[in-house]
Amino acid sequence: MYKVAFSIGLVALSVIWWKSIDVHPTIGNISDFLKSYEYIVETHQVQTEDGYILTMHRIPEGRNEVPKNTKKPAVFLMHGLLLSSIDWVIKGPEKAVGLILADAGYDVWIGNYRGNTCSRKHLNLDPIRDKEAFYNSSYHEIGIYDIPAMVDYVLEHTGQAKLSYIGFSQGVTSFLVMGALRPEYNEKILIMNAWAPVTNMHATSSFIFNTLRKFPYVLKVIELLKWYEMFDITTAPAFRFICRSSSFICDGLFGLLGSSDEQMPDKNFQLAALSNFPSGMSLKQLSHYVQGSISGIFAPYNRNFSNVKKSDSYDLAKVTAPMIFYYGEEDNLVNHVRLLEYLRDLNGVTCLQVLLNEVIKDIPNVKKIYRVPYRGFNHLDFLWGKDVQLLNEETLKNINYFNENFY
Repeated sequence: MYKVAFSIGLVALSVIWWKSIDVHPTIGNISDFLKSYEYIVETHQVQTEDGYILTMHRIPEGRNEVPKNTKKPAVFLMHGLLLSSIDWVIKGPEKAVGLILADAGYDVWIGNYRGNTCSRKHLNLDPIRDKEAFYNSSYHEIGIYDIPAMVDYVLEHTGQAKLSYIGFSQGVTSFLVMGALRPEYNEKILIMNAWAPVTNMHATSSFIFNTLRKFPYVLKVIELLKWYEMFDITTAPAFRFICRSSSFICDGLFGLLGSSDEQMPDKNFQLAALSNFPSGMSLKQLSHYVQGSISGIFAPYNRNFSNVKKSDSYDLAKVTAPMIFYYGEEDNLVNHVRLLEYLRDLNGVTCLQVLLNEVIKDIPNVKKIYRVPYRGFNHLDFLWGKDVQLLNEETLKNINYFNENFY
């Protein structure tokens, strides 16, 4: 507890005076990073129905030769909270799933949600001058505007009827919103791979969200301070300074964020990850997850958390796209506390059956559940962990299977 409290205090203090810190990124942006490994990368701008201009990065070719005129199936990757497109490739060739897919002959498209480092444009709103209005959205708007716009753009640009999707964390949350509220998009998804499937965050082991669940008035204070945009890329130097100053505090910081000691032993990689992290989020994004943590209900945002009712829930029965769920048993943002409790009491009941009952019981077209086979596998380990080989292999195998049976 002292370790956690001290870490939070030092982070807050550092953010206040980050401008005095001379710590520079070491890996650059995603374009520079990919070019350093000799990958082709394209940048595309996608406009949403409500006026946001989103940036997508495309890796049209891998480093392995593919016969000319071969139709490359499209894969769309969507990141989680505080992340950006670079986190799908930051581990480099043969380790990052974005590059593994490109080398396997897929046309890889990587999204960025509204307001993050790469998507700070709007037709009428300025992220600085109109900060309150620009950041007045959560994973709900990402689900009904951002993901549909990017899905349509990829399909139109490639001329394909369907695409494969990998979502991590909030990339799953928002996908479920899209599938429930814009069900016509289910027909555009060949297979949805849900990494670390976050929904309402109720009864998770996250220290951050459990604290905010107990003291939600903190969010009101933040709103009064007009901190509508939180932890944008300009705060990254402060986090890097902390990690360079103390390995002990740095490990505590990554632990708070959802990284395990077993999967994040490389101090150099910690600093590399912090070159582009955090990438920003809105206060409303955070508040929406806290609402679910308090209510236990996966529903649209309500300023009064106590007014959220079960009848408000997203209708997940409408999410008919084929889905595969991937989870780690120590994920601090996915509810495995109750999962493990049930396992002690139910003889002969598999993790698959219990997880279906607890996390995705209302979703009709789940094809498979995959438990990442490493002890202590936590939330950010899906992208940053050292032992992601089996996870990546399973994901590639599943995407291959659905593409081979569709095309």
